[in-house]
Amino acid sequence: MKSFTVMLRFVFISSLTWVLASSVSATVVYSSSTNKLFIPYLEYKKQNYDAEWLYCQDCNELAITQSRLRQNNVYPVYGQRILVDEQLNLHLPRINVEGSFYQAELAFMPEQNTFSVSNLQPLDEHNPLRGELLATNHEGTYRQSQIIQLIAFYSLQNGVSIDLQAANDVDVFTISYQTLDPGGELTPASALIAFPTGLDTPSPLVAYQHGTLVKRSDALTENTFNAPTLGLAASGYVVVSADYLGFGASKLLHPYIHAHSLAISLIDALRAVRKLAETENIDLNQQLFLAGYSEGGYATLALQRELETHHADEFSITASAPMAGSYDLSGTMVQRILDPSPHPNPYYFSYIVLMLEQVYGLFDDFAEVFQAPYNTLIPNYFDGEHDGSEINAYLPNSTEQLYQATILEALNDPGSKINAALAANDLIRWKPTVPTRLYHCQNDEQVPFANSQVAYDNFQARGATNVELIIVDDSGFDQNEVHGRCGIQAILMAKEWFDSLVSD
Repeated sequence: MKSFTVMLRFVFISSLTWVLASSVSATVVYSSSTNKLFIPYLEYKKQNYDAEWLYCQDCNELAITQSRLRQNNVYPVYGQRILVDEQLNLHLPRINVEGSFYQAELAFMPEQNTFSVSNLQPLDEHNPLRGELLATNHEGTYRQSQIIQLIAFYSLQNGVSIDLQAANDVDVFTISYQTLDPGGELTPASALIAFPTGLDTPSPLVAYQHGTLVKRSDALTENTFNAPTLGLAASGYVVVSADYLGFGASKLLHPYIHAHSLAISLIDALRAVRKLAETENIDLNQQLFLAGYSEGGYATLALQRELETHHADEFSITASAPMAGSYDLSGTMVQRILDPSPHPNPYYFSYIVLMLEQVYGLFDDFAEVFQAPYNTLIPNYFDGEHDGSEINAYLPNSTEQLYQATILEALNDPGSKINAALAANDLIRWKPTVPTRLYHCQNDEQVPFANSQVAYDNFQARGATNVELIIVDDSGFDQNEVHGRCGIQAILMAKEWFDSLVSD
């Protein structure tokens, strides 16, 4: 028999009917490396459980290997508990298999004390309301002179020379639009849109993804005088810079480094900007470029994977430039977390832990993860009122002082549910086909260069021929600030590449 992963993949080419995500649940994770299935919220006879299952490749059956009675007042943040009927049968509406989503039926077989797997179907997240504009606001027009001053100030502020001249004025809009939350429910999101003005030819579209934010007032729609967005638009590009869920119009806690919800919200932002461009009589030339740095680099690659895998008939990517993202979350980034040397941004992994709890329901209490007093303090730090530097000031930069030993042990265990959830958000196990350049400084002290190297090696092993690994020169940077300094240089390099590809 095929493995569970291969069997799920083959469903795509079968004649099974796709179904709408009308019934959402907390996300179930399948680990192809261990053949384990993790279900976080099972309700049986009014009791709440989480369970670990092992898939038998030869018999197409699942057996429960571990289960835990959860606190009855613990509910999924996204979606609902999965109900188990009197015969121990259940429907799994949302299974994450290496970034693709499926549903399945499990039927209990008492003779074998196992569960059969049937009716495997890809999950269709189509919804006609996705990408619909909810509100549009014209924030004003920035003149060439203003953008030139912004670039000069940005150069001075960051201690670099930015060789970029504004060629046109820019009209700026903020929008809110419909997208899906991590459980598949409709939710509002927002984005900053910049249109070049006074052009005689249609413009290419750039989706620019920003880096890590925590403080809600730092959202791009709250700070429209944004240098990368305006700089690209002043060069003739239409630019969409999404806030991400958790910022702007979205009142959620940001699901940090959650690949699927990032990709879905960005796809819907692209749909929304196309509609706004039509309303504003802005001509697009059908070229689409993707770019982003740090979390934006991760979001860019997540968006690219989703577009190439499921939306190639709707969007044709001209080129993609992911920069310094944590693509190898369960490998390189876990090793960085376990490294005893101090991390310059200890809040990063705490942010990820909050995402893991929101989306996958891994913990009943943060005391399972964080040592006192941080188990009660950390959720308050991520209230949207503190930025990353403020949170860092509250946290020890030693993993042993911040995290429980059991969590560090689980991170060292390839078969643990936390590693399965992290691996579900890796972006390395697929084959990009469009022109892609991974930009990264080799001495990045925050997001190790190995993320890009591992991604590149995996893409090459899968036969990708359009992917390049571009090492950004960091020899002139303060080696304690490489990640921050590298971003400007990487973005300028990506822009130069995009410029060479723009249609006349």
